Amino acid sequence: MRILALLSVALLLHGCSDDCRAPTDLLGGTFEGVMDGAAWAAGDATWTYTGAQVLIGHSMTDGVMMSMVIHTAIDTQPVVDLLDREELPFEVLLGEGEDGGWVTVYRDGSTSSFHTQNAAGGSVTIAEVDGDQLLGCIQFDAATNDGDGMSLKEGFFRLEYRED
Repeated sequence: MRILALLSVALLLHGCSDDCRAPTDLLGGTFEGVMDGAAWAAGDATWTYTGAQVLIGHSMTDGVMMSMVIHTAIDTQPVVDLLDREELPFEVLLGEGEDGGWVTVYRDGSTSSFHTQNAAGGSVTIAEVDGDQLLGCIQFDAATNDGDGMSLKEGFFRLEYRED
């Protein structure tokens, strides 16, 4: 429990600032953050191109799986083009439908999923490309169609590229 508390404090201190700097010791294929007020981490985190979009996700970890699609940065440039030119950092609004991207969160044993389109949304920033890895930060609010909510705050990631 003490380690969990220390991790929470560390995440708060590293918070997702304007310059979005992920912790230097973040392992490849990892998401970290504060989900619904508790420290959270997920492994097997990957990204890949899917046509004009980038698909981001991770495998089921502690009963949670997240899938994200990003396609247009806030300056209306296609994300794929920005990555190809390595024009970083860039931010994508989540929950804006076709104007940015969206996140869907699945919880083990639940028949409903959480969507950023059903809540206040949030943002993801791609801050750095390190070889085939993407580093950045994320925060969002999501809700089910029935109005049940969840959030991810102070989130960081180091995503491994996955060939389709």
